[in-house]
Amino acid sequence: MDVIVNKKKDQFLEVLYEAKLSPIFEFRIAENDVIFRSIQPMKESVPSQILFKLDASIYNDCMVTFGSVENKKKRGKILELMNELNSYNRVCKYCISEQDDLYFTYTYVAEPEKFDPKLFLTLGTQLYKDFVENQYQKFEAVM
Repeated sequence: MDVIVNKKKDQFLEVLYEAKLSPIFEFRIAENDVIFRSIQPMKESVPSQILFKLDASIYNDCMVTFGSVENKKKRGKILELMNELNSYNRVCKYCISEQDDLYFTYTYVAEPEKFDPKLFLTLGTQLYKDFVENQYQKFEAVM
């Protein structure tokens, strides 16, 4: 594994331990990156998947998958909502995959030597919290 990736992984693991979040994340090491993954309930029966991806580049990504389009007739309305949210949100972007999975992403950009794992995690937890408390209900109304 790349030295930079290994260092970022260790830093992020330390922050997860400090935040007492390490038990809810598993991680997978590949040749060029590390993926931290957690499945979390947003509501009683609505799971979400949270992924943090670290590699040697300046880009550190987080992706939260929160559902899928069950009723294909509602895909257009969901896309309209995503476009509306994306038009004023400069931090995260809402998307639909080719398989109709719904997700949002954000990228934390930092030179490897200036990578701040605490900031990366804080951004992720705050965006997730805002989504669950304020944005998800908009998707529920459409779906």
